[in-house]
Amino acid sequence: MAETTGARAAIQSSGWMAGYGLLSPAMLVIATMLVMPMVALVVLSFWTQTGFDIDTTPTLANYWELVEPAETPMVWMGIPFPFKNPVNAILLL
Repeated sequence: MAETTGARAAIQSSGWMAGYGLLSPAMLVIATMLVMPMVALVVLSFWTQTGFDIDTTPTLANYWELVEPAETPMVWMGIPFPFKNPVNAILLL
């Protein structure tokens, strides 16, 4: 019984441990709410969409569309872009 009292007294005497103990559920919710949309974006980036239909088969078609070579390069601010859709690549810069 003395060990429990000593541990409890140590936690109560250090305010930062009590503060983190009270803050940890909220931080867990915040971390989950930040991470889950990022995970959803990564998963959705491997799916394809045709009209209103979403094909959930994993594919790299979206990434190929980003770096697909063009027949003639597009020049933007003096920089030649050899991609078919250079706007997407420019926005990633």
